[in-house]
Amino acid sequence: MERELNDSKVQLTERRVGIVPYPSSKEYVLTLGEISELVMFIQIMLNALSLYYDLPHIPAGGEYDSLTSEAVRLFQKFNRLDMTGNVDSVTWDRLAEEYNLTVNDNQ
Repeated sequence: MERELNDSKVQLTERRVGIVPYPSSKEYVLTLGEISELVMFIQIMLNALSLYYDLPHIPAGGEYDSLTSEAVRLFQKFNRLDMTGNVDSVTWDRLAEEYNLTVNDNQ
């Protein structure tokens, strides 16, 4: 994409940052009661994906509560994953992939 600025052409590049694979240990599982920034990222991604999936809107406060667990369970169901309501590395990878393909791609 080019844009003229003060009689000179400037090349603009679009840089998107995608959600990356699950952090640290692959055995780590996010469950009810956890409070962290990672939980907040999951809540934000689920809310963004609710435009494409029939997911409830959940508060993005960083606490893994029953509403978050239910939204995760529905996401897992739609993606034919084990419906645990917890976010393990498999669920995270699918969530990140869907977010990157749909939400991040449409910006």
